Amino acid sequence: VDPLLLQDLRVSNPAGNGVSVNSASFLAFDGVSLSGNVGIGLNFAAISDDIVIQDSVFDANAGSGIRTASTAQVSSVAISGTTFSNNFVGILLFGSGNTGNGQIVNWSVSNSQFLSNDNANASIFGAGIWIKTAGAGSVIDGVNVTGSTFADNGSSNVLNRVGITVRARPGTTMRNVSICNNSFVENGATLGTQ
Repeated sequence: VDPLLLQDLRVSNPAGNGVSVNSASFLAFDGVSLSGNVGIGLNFAAISDDIVIQDSVFDANAGSGIRTASTAQVSSVAISGTTFSNNFVGILLFGSGNTGNGQIVNWSVSNSQFLSNDNANASIFGAGIWIKTAGAGSVIDGVNVTGSTFADNGSSNVLNRVGITVRARPGTTMRNVSICNNSFVENGATLGTQ
């Protein structure tokens, strides 16, 4: 199946999210800039699978670069060669909500950059990537982060002053998460430890 291709375009919404996907399969983002949105750059709200994001930019979004709702079921997502910078959080998988039985299955992030997300330390969030289960019954099964750079991602919360946050909440399942061959750099100007 050929994916629906969004290529070489910029989405900037002064009144909300850049792109919201309720339910969709076989989507490809190539050379897309989802930047300067008042909300989230790319929001997955329900059931989606077979998503490819390559050579794209998520910059200066007031919300996350990419976010999954706590009830979403999003599988087979491949992100490569993409930059997440100056967002609230680079990628937020479920995040702070401890309700919802969402499922994240088979995600990969490779050769990408996570730079200065919440570098101003303006929130409790920060981090390049949050990998956190949601409420009871939620599942994260298969997240692979490789060959990527995490630099100067910050937060005012001591638990989240890092490049990647990984957390399984009670009554949830997290398995097959690998974080290999990445670079973590802190230039000292932020509160982060990467």
